Amino acid sequence: MEAILETHFPHGAHALSKVAQEFEAALVAQQWEGSNPVLEHAIPATRDMVSGCVAHLEIWSHFIQLHVPLMEDGNNFGVTVQMTIAKALKDLSDEWKKMLDKMVSYYTSRADAVDKLGLPKTSKTSTISSSESDSTGGKDGDAHTTSK
Repeated sequence: MEAILETHFPHGAHALSKVAQEFEAALVAQQWEGSNPVLEHAIPATRDMVSGCVAHLEIWSHFIQLHVPLMEDGNNFGVTVQMTIAKALKDLSDEWKKMLDKMVSYYTSRADAVDKLGLPKTSKTSTISSSESDSTGGKDGDAHTTSK
């Protein structure tokens, strides 16, 4: 996890002003058009990392649930401990799943902000067509026609 953060944010988590300067420099280099190249790579990597962690939490939770001892009269301390850990893992997994849902909202928020800016929309269409035909045995003889 730390390696991914270090790769995409080498200034550290506490140097947010340097990260903001890096974001601005990248956007100025693109003349304020296009996406943020740092976030373009960091968001998918973070999403992969979080989804991997959620999968591991669910594996641990299933393992604990499969190994809960039988409840007996008295002395159920081990059962209580395992149930508490399973609940904590489920809560953490749910929290991280919500985090994954919030990552998608970055793209939605960005699209809404771009729409509010009222930037001119441009589109470019290019069409190329060509046809060839060969005919044989006509009154004028063989013919080959090409058009573009």
